[in-house]
Amino acid sequence: LRIRQQVAKTKTCARSQVPFNLQRKCHEAAVTPETEEKATMSPVAGRTQMPASARVWSDSPHGDAGLYGEVQRFYSGSGYSLDIPPRNVTMSHWRDTLHLINTALSDAWLSTNTRLVTIEMLMENKELGGHVVVKLAVECTAAG
Repeated sequence: LRIRQQVAKTKTCARSQVPFNLQRKCHEAAVTPETEEKATMSPVAGRTQMPASARVWSDSPHGDAGLYGEVQRFYSGSGYSLDIPPRNVTMSHWRDTLHLINTALSDAWLSTNTRLVTIEMLMENKELGGHVVVKLAVECTAAG
């Protein structure tokens, strides 16, 4: 089980018509190789419960075909990933795994510049001897 996000870089923008106390950071609207954030995420409150590997950007794995979307035409397989070992996706470890997933999907890991969140898993059917690769994707517009 892998939860992955793609994050857009922060950009400078002039907002003279917006009062100073209401101004927020500007971010790129789309995620491309040039506009994707690749810096290591800083450990802030909430992120300390997550593995350090979830704060490190990684390139698309070899053989990853990427993903086609509606908000943005294509997303590569790169980004920040939280890998949950198969041994933890069991009923005996479910509470710990669910807590980790809830932490990942909260503001501790996601932010206003997140453009894509995917949950990727491999499901196996031992009875029929086959497997299915499942990718659930949520696209986040620049508007929020």
